[in-house]
Amino acid sequence: MSTDRELRELAHRADVKDRVGKLKGRALDFFLRDTLIASWNPLIYDGDALQIAVKLELDIIFYRKHVVVCDKSRTQNVYRENFGFDKASAVRRAIVMAAAEIGRAMP
Repeated sequence: MSTDRELRELAHRADVKDRVGKLKGRALDFFLRDTLIASWNPLIYDGDALQIAVKLELDIIFYRKHVVVCDKSRTQNVYRENFGFDKASAVRRAIVMAAAEIGRAMP
């Protein structure tokens, strides 16, 4: 299981994919480390989570007691999070988990 910081870094990697273009290896790692500022936190801020969901075209499906977030193909990278007491927090976490997996799969 990844820490919240690791999840944020992986989600950030997926989120900036369009902006970095052909950066690879050390150049990409430097860009990510340099641009991951403390105020960007999709686990806390709805706007940051929504930005990720839109850019990655994630599907968000609401059920009675949980939310499911999956990639646009709906064949893999499916994340389920129970609502508990905070529905918005569960949705943000599921989005970040999906984005982190996409970021983890990037070269």
